[in-house]
Amino acid sequence: MNMAAKLHGLRAVLVVLVATAATLSATTYRNPVIEDNLADPAVIRHEGVYYLYATGEVDGDNGYRAYTSTNLIDWERGPIVFRPGPPHIWAPDVWRDPASGRFFLYYTANQTVGVADADGPLGPFTLRRKLFDQAIDAHLFRDDDGRLYLYVVQLPSFRITVQPMADPIEPVGEPKVILQPEADWETRAGHVTEGPWMIKRQGRYYLLYSGSGANTPDYAVGYATADSPMGPFTRAPHNPIVHRSEGLFGPGHGCAIQDDAGRWWHVYHQKRTDRIEWPRFVCIDPLWFDQHGNLFGRATRGTTHAGPTVTAKEAKRHFDPFVWRSEPPGGCPFEPSKALTGIEFVGLHSDYRFADTWYPSWAADGNLYSPWTDGSLHGESSVSDAIVPDADGFGGFRMVRGKATTGQAVLIGDDPLHLTVKSLGKVQADPHPYGGRYPCGSLVHRGIWYYGTYCLSPSGMTPFGEITYNWPWLGPFVGFRVSRDLGKTWQETPHTPAKPLFGETGLWGHPLKIGAPHFVDFGRDMEHSPDGMAYLLAHGAEYPDPKPRFENLSWITGDQVYLLRVKPSPEMINDPKAYEFFAGHDAQGRPTWTSDFSAMEPLLEWNNNMGCVTATYVAPLKKYLMFVTDGGNTCARMNTTVLEADTLTGPWRLVTYLKDFGEQAYFVNLPSKFISPDGRTAWLCYSANFAPNWNNEKIRSNPPGSHYGLVLQKIRLLGPDGP
Repeated sequence: MNMAAKLHGLRAVLVVLVATAATLSATTYRNPVIEDNLADPAVIRHEGVYYLYATGEVDGDNGYRAYTSTNLIDWERGPIVFRPGPPHIWAPDVWRDPASGRFFLYYTANQTVGVADADGPLGPFTLRRKLFDQAIDAHLFRDDDGRLYLYVVQLPSFRITVQPMADPIEPVGEPKVILQPEADWETRAGHVTEGPWMIKRQGRYYLLYSGSGANTPDYAVGYATADSPMGPFTRAPHNPIVHRSEGLFGPGHGCAIQDDAGRWWHVYHQKRTDRIEWPRFVCIDPLWFDQHGNLFGRATRGTTHAGPTVTAKEAKRHFDPFVWRSEPPGGCPFEPSKALTGIEFVGLHSDYRFADTWYPSWAADGNLYSPWTDGSLHGESSVSDAIVPDADGFGGFRMVRGKATTGQAVLIGDDPLHLTVKSLGKVQADPHPYGGRYPCGSLVHRGIWYYGTYCLSPSGMTPFGEITYNWPWLGPFVGFRVSRDLGKTWQETPHTPAKPLFGETGLWGHPLKIGAPHFVDFGRDMEHSPDGMAYLLAHGAEYPDPKPRFENLSWITGDQVYLLRVKPSPEMINDPKAYEFFAGHDAQGRPTWTSDFSAMEPLLEWNNNMGCVTATYVAPLKKYLMFVTDGGNTCARMNTTVLEADTLTGPWRLVTYLKDFGEQAYFVNLPSKFISPDGRTAWLCYSANFAPNWNNEKIRSNPPGSHYGLVLQKIRLLGPDGP
């Protein structure tokens, strides 16, 4: 059979492989993924198939062989695609020209870099020209404006240079040195910087490269960044990002490619032993960015991990995935979780631009029911603030009876990106003697909707000293309205702001414990409640306070988290005697409960770092996730602590600390309806950035899609392996 017939047959097999891959969503891998003696891999993807080219013992060290895969894990050995002539070849790179459709292979043969081309990724490639002598490791990068840059390592100094290109085979202008061996890890065994590979992300250029001797166990990978493909480049301070570890030697010289979920994968080689020698094999592991744009990686060997996503049937991403790096402040009282170790934002978010204060409850009819306020929803407007400016009033403002309202809505549909959100009207919510009244705990159970409200004071814009605050004092939880027809009509709570359910007062900033409670989300119609009880979490504070603040206890700041429970029914929901309060643990570590409000103990305590709190039971993982937002001065950047526990009474462990999340995200919760069957992906619900320029503090949108209104942001929970 001739070569053309062989290639036709291989292409037919690849079509079958691609069709089969259409049914796949995720994979697992175990390094090495290719056992052959290969190094310096470069990978491209074309029509659903990955093609890998590498340094290897091919045809007496005189050729390149292609390997093919549909998932970056299972590789098939393909044909020899190019023989440049001279021996001692290594470090190929293949690039497809989107204009002509042709494939260009940049090769190194006996320390000479040249270029060949072909009609397809399986070649055969034909030599076009030699480009540079005394050079190795060529990599072509095409920028968004179509300009081409060839990165090459010059010998004998192992300096990385960039050469502008007029087209794939023609250099233009002079090459520029952008990196040379200087850092300690680059000079540990020889003075080497080599194996360049470029990633562009959010306008920044990330140059991956390897350092130290490639035949030594100290070979490693770092990166440098620039605002231009020509540099100047700055090394990352946490280099190297991929390096040797116990039983793992010399990871380096690879490439980076994205899977169908937008995650970056590092395809690279490892040495087989720690001896000074050349045998190597091909591995894959993730690369990931954090919220600041820092790049991280890892190297694994012989252990099983979640692999690339292929043919994901998801909406087009709004941004590339990244992992929010945990940055807890000193004194964090929570031990790190070993089961859940972080959150990845996968790049999908909603764009609902109406109102805020969304706490969806999943009802038996499959819909979500939620309160809302401070905005409009399809022509229905609601405002929580009963205060208006008045120069003659007390403190420069006065309260207007009947002005404050809270709204209610139903969210219909199963796709968080395409929900139908319908207003169910609004209810007058008089906050007197406080200044504002907001929704909080919301639960639909057995067709009955329980809807709580709480009060705030003194005003939505309260100047004190040099700072303007947003509702710096939390008022009491008033009680629950009840609807027996899913929001069409309401029975008002028998309690009032002056005489609230639990008898607390927040006047003049007096601390309280149950100001803004939220129901624990136990799933559809509370199906996962451990005992049929409805549990609520609330943030509070105590007096005296060792670290007092003017805004010590507000709608978004506090010192403690409290836990209470009640059997949900219209008769009991507004009866303070029907509640039990968490009262700590006994000598054997068992949780205790009390009906005595004064005997209640904090579930959690972290002075000046607690705030608005919600929790959801993630049934597939048999874990509770808690979200606690500390709002700083109430209108600055905000931080959300994410905790996990096996039971509501703890112990609670730190999953991640989302510093400056949003950068001003609040009312963070996790609707159980949108948790995946394996419990690993879900959608955060929150509002953000209501005060983007208060007190001269500029607030950005991070993650992208964070804005005022209803935000649904898809996340992935990371396990012990991390990304």
